[in-house]
Amino acid sequence: MSVFAVFGGSFDPPHDGHKNVFKLLTRQTCFDGVILVPTGGNLLKKQSRLNSYREKIVSEWFFALMKELNAEKVCTNHWKIQHKSLILDLESLNLKETSTFRTVSRLEESNLADDLVITIGADLVEQVRSWQFADQLIDSYCFAVVPRGGFQRVFPCDFSEIPLDLSNFETYEISSTIINNKSSKDYV
Repeated sequence: MSVFAVFGGSFDPPHDGHKNVFKLLTRQTCFDGVILVPTGGNLLKKQSRLNSYREKIVSEWFFALMKELNAEKVCTNHWKIQHKSLILDLESLNLKETSTFRTVSRLEESNLADDLVITIGADLVEQVRSWQFADQLIDSYCFAVVPRGGFQRVFPCDFSEIPLDLSNFETYEISSTIINNKSSKDYV
């Protein structure tokens, strides 16, 4: 039975915090693969760049990360490292999907893995119940929660969680929102 971690987000832009989480997920023995899913839209965030530009920067970032990890290329957006599949799913970016449930359901239909686990930061745990199709998401999938500076890692008892081995994991006090806010102030 194969289990893949789904690591979604705006990645607008991708940064070292994202890289650190991706590397953490590749080190987990419970996962056979990791799918990076840049989202096409987020009702809670304003996208600062066009999706075509985001596709370019996320692809370049992902390919540089694959080189850094010495991953072996299988096909265009599919790589392998130590028998783990590393996949860049750009379809969600182009579909402009805003629902995590629909995105993960679409990935499930592609039969990449027997089970998919949704990766979220500790800062998002309390928001999950407000997401579109939250009940179906909570009932259908397990979550892997990554620590985020300043947020308690309290997980609701009705969520299913796969614990992560956090040894050698360092949280970053950075986010795409912080980067974008700083960049916009630099140009004012």
